[in-house]
Amino acid sequence: MGLSRMLSGAVAASSVALALGACSSSGEPGGTAQDFTGGYTLVSFAQGTPAGVVDVPGATGTATLTATHYDVSLSIPVGGGFPPIDVTDQGTYSATGTATSGTFTQQSTVDPSLQYTGTYSFNAGTSQLTLDTTAQGVRTVIVLQRT
Repeated sequence: MGLSRMLSGAVAASSVALALGACSSSGEPGGTAQDFTGGYTLVSFAQGTPAGVVDVPGATGTATLTATHYDVSLSIPVGGGFPPIDVTDQGTYSATGTATSGTFTQQSTVDPSLQYTGTYSFNAGTSQLTLDTTAQGVRTVIVLQRT
């Protein structure tokens, strides 16, 4: 994956991580607004196409979520002697579903052209939030651990 592609992906990933973080929305039939407010650390980061993603080992980051906003900071290793790509993003989001899964949309306020759509799942036993989103043809899957 090229450096510019990784950068666009890292931006997508950071936005995605935050987007679902604190779900609040009115909703889609059969679902209710979810609230994942809190602090999170990045467990894993994967990126690719809608057909599949590749894990990016060594990615680190944090996210802070409120009921409707997110703030995320990620460091994505690129390899090949290049320094990691550091990404920060903020924005708003909405999520609808159950306490364990649902759908969401997210809008970056750092780059208004980036809008993400996808799904979330939350495991109450492990306090892990998984976000699987796509923006501009780039699919990103992020797992966050509530701290």
